[in-house]
Amino acid sequence: MWTINYPGSLTGLLLLTLIPAGLAAQKGGAPPANVVVQASGSGAAVAWDLVKGRGVTYRVLRALDAKAPGLDITRPVDGGPLLDQQVAPGTTYFYQVVAVYPDGTTGVSPSVGYTVPAPPPAPSPAPAISSISSPRATTGSLK
Repeated sequence: MWTINYPGSLTGLLLLTLIPAGLAAQKGGAPPANVVVQASGSGAAVAWDLVKGRGVTYRVLRALDAKAPGLDITRPVDGGPLLDQQVAPGTTYFYQVVAVYPDGTTGVSPSVGYTVPAPPPAPSPAPAISSISSPRATTGSLK
């Protein structure tokens, strides 16, 4: 289930943000700020500034397009960073964070894009060594 958050319009375009049902927007709540995504092993670590309030948890949304609504990839977490290990090398993901209060949520943070680094290329095989004849010592005298 999804809830539609209708914040208004921009130059005649309707702006909608889909957030998972049960995360209905709380009026006046600023979304988490300073969302940062960086490499962490083979995954992506998502961090953000905590918002003030009692009983606040967070949900992280992920999309493949900056303008698409993100899918909720977490259970409520108490804070960050959150490690997303369900990523594919060379793929760009867009993350948003929502603060969840006992009676609703903030809006979603702005999308932050992150491209998962491709693995380093495999090392080249060592060149084959051909047999090399070594000079032979001879005995005798030089004339």
